[in-house]
Amino acid sequence: MIERFSLNSFKFFYYAAMYGSVTIASKKLFVTQGAVSKQIRNLEEGLEIQLFDRKSKKLTLTKEGLNLFNSCQDAFNKLDICLVDLKNRNIQNKTNLVLSCEPTFCMKWLIPKLNIFDDLGFDFDITILTHQDVPDFKKHNIDIAIQRNDIEFSKNLHTYK
Repeated sequence: MIERFSLNSFKFFYYAAMYGSVTIASKKLFVTQGAVSKQIRNLEEGLEIQLFDRKSKKLTLTKEGLNLFNSCQDAFNKLDICLVDLKNRNIQNKTNLVLSCEPTFCMKWLIPKLNIFDDLGFDFDITILTHQDVPDFKKHNIDIAIQRNDIEFSKNLHTYK
């Protein structure tokens, strides 16, 4: 039975019920009042029940409408939780590049270029660590360090001047 309805029908009904107004719902959803009214009408016709008591411009939920509103609230809440979880999993799977450099270099050269780098579409995040001293690669999980050439690195690191 659910295949007969679009998710928009439930979303438009939910907003109209929450605000008690098709006008406010249409503004919140960035659609026309007619679009909201049509989705609600399609939902009522498909379910063969009346969801609202319509008195002037104020909408009041019927008993059936309140039942559907509560179900929509539960469903949309579960969808929100699921989407946040999926997004967090995607973020956790993303590779992170840890870059170390001096604060002045970071501010004047690196940060202004990060947008250009991001536009290249590489699928990883960059963490920037700034400090004046020799970076501790193991302690901070540093992948790349950009430093002045007066710092001596250990011989087991690949360096380029």
